[in-house]
Amino acid sequence: MYVFPARYFDGVTARPTDVAIRIDADGVRVQDQDSSGILASWPANDVRLVERPRRGGEMRLRRDGDGAERILFSDDRALTDLRANCPKLNRLQGGFRNSWRPILIWGSAAAASVAFIFFVALPFMAERAAGWIPQEVEDDLGTRVADQMAGFFARSDDEPRFCSSPAGAIALQRMVDRLRDEIDYEGALTVRVVSTPEVNAFALPGGQILIFEGLLNFAKDAEAVAGVLAHELGHVEHRHPLEVFLKNAGAGAILGLLLGDVSGGAIGVIGAQLYLRASYGQEAEREADAVALRVLNASDIRGGTYAEFFAQLREKHGEQTGALAMFSTHPGHVEREAHVRAESSGRGTVLSAEDWDALRTICETE
Repeated sequence: MYVFPARYFDGVTARPTDVAIRIDADGVRVQDQDSSGILASWPANDVRLVERPRRGGEMRLRRDGDGAERILFSDDRALTDLRANCPKLNRLQGGFRNSWRPILIWGSAAAASVAFIFFVALPFMAERAAGWIPQEVEDDLGTRVADQMAGFFARSDDEPRFCSSPAGAIALQRMVDRLRDEIDYEGALTVRVVSTPEVNAFALPGGQILIFEGLLNFAKDAEAVAGVLAHELGHVEHRHPLEVFLKNAGAGAILGLLLGDVSGGAIGVIGAQLYLRASYGQEAEREADAVALRVLNASDIRGGTYAEFFAQLREKHGEQTGALAMFSTHPGHVEREAHVRAESSGRGTVLSAEDWDALRTICETE
């Protein structure tokens, strides 16, 4: 049996009492400092440590149950006697052993809620909201975003953001005019070329379409470019760019709150980078492909080199297969190439040889 000094909180008043603690096989007894009276008796099976003891630090005991009684002590020998006489001493209250299950449950519920917001609620709300936004608001938004995106690729602030040569601009407009009447879109349509070697093109809100110079150099002929442009027109017809913008804006706001960036500034930068990669879903990409085929066929433009364009992409970047294909934003190149070849019925060209040369060199300066 060992008696040691301690401080006792009775769970009723906030003031501690200096006491003597007696430990034996029956448990812990809290006595006056002079051992003249017993203030409390804790059965051995009810004595618990509040937290793991730290050498040289103050330790706290509690009594099993809902009571607020506490005993504070710093005597290492007392800890040895407690372990010898109190078999459930180390069943910590609030420790990881007892709390991991609710943490796991609530953590999983929180993760599921965030996943639902990002993958279900946000796409659903973005799709619905896209139909509510007035055309003039979307047009202004698209113009601003197009300027920002083109500025991202500018080599310096002094260089023009968009390529323009008189003959090249005329050739581009002729291509746009061949395709424009075949899509169901009442807003303004603006197609421009950005000076960057990346092989890409993407549609933005408000009928803004940017074609990268690298795509013009990569394509075998004007019909391949017309196929890509018709695909982007498909996104415009279905208002996919506005949906993506609204979804990214909503995701940025939510991530800003979760990460403590209420303004969403840092997330906005990430969102802009993602937008450059045109992260539509596979369903949206197939819808745009369907419009592209419809437009090319209705305009009597051959789709053969547009199909070969996918073969070129596969040769340059490879084909995503297996589990990775599930996460690709575009259907596989093989699938798209086969689909275009099977469904194309056009036989004509979209531009003359002179116009094609002018379009390919639209970014070249004297």
